[in-house]
Amino acid sequence: MTAARGSAEWSRAVDAARAERDRLWLVDGVLGDMFSAAMGSQLRKEFRDCSAERAKLDHFHAVRDSVQPELDTADDRVDELLVGPEYVEQQRRSRAEIRARGRIERSR
Repeated sequence: MTAARGSAEWSRAVDAARAERDRLWLVDGVLGDMFSAAMGSQLRKEFRDCSAERAKLDHFHAVRDSVQPELDTADDRVDELLVGPEYVEQQRRSRAEIRARGRIERSR
């Protein structure tokens, strides 16, 4: 982005980046709610006759993995505009380290 900080063009870019981030946070929230509802329903049914719930969980798993990288990118775009690229790079490294630790823990 070449627009000067505080300019009308910069403000529009910030607004657009925030709107995209907020949209993806909403999608992430809906997916989380769908997951929780499906799991709760399965528990109440004692995991019997749960084909609808399993379909919802399958959808959650299929979509969630694509939403998270988009959400990270949208968060990074807002941060880049408001804080700067150095901060964004630091956040990316931190996320990569956390995810790497998570993979190690799950593999044990």
